[in-house]
Amino acid sequence: VARCLDGLDSLHLHVLRAAAELTAESSASADDIVAAAAAVLPPQAEADCRAALTIHPLHLRTRLILGVCLHLQGDPKAGQKQLELAVMLSQDANQQRLLRDWYQRETR
Repeated sequence: VARCLDGLDSLHLHVLRAAAELTAESSASADDIVAAAAAVLPPQAEADCRAALTIHPLHLRTRLILGVCLHLQGDPKAGQKQLELAVMLSQDANQQRLLRDWYQRETR
């Protein structure tokens, strides 16, 4: 994470530093980092989601948020791919439907 800090704006830098501190001090989960990512704009959230995926590559909520970020930044194909990965990671048909519904609401 430290290598990623060069050249970032202060808000993004603050989020990444907080995520790094959480990870180092308390073994923060991907959920903690994703919560921080959701609070910032899509370009910054994308980087934070990718950082969280290095900790937990199978985290479906992170994949879902990353998909929305990518879609909102103009890459709906990449966003859809992340959605499908999240759906694939879920074993529950109801949860899969909810994931798809949430993605559709967020990307309208």
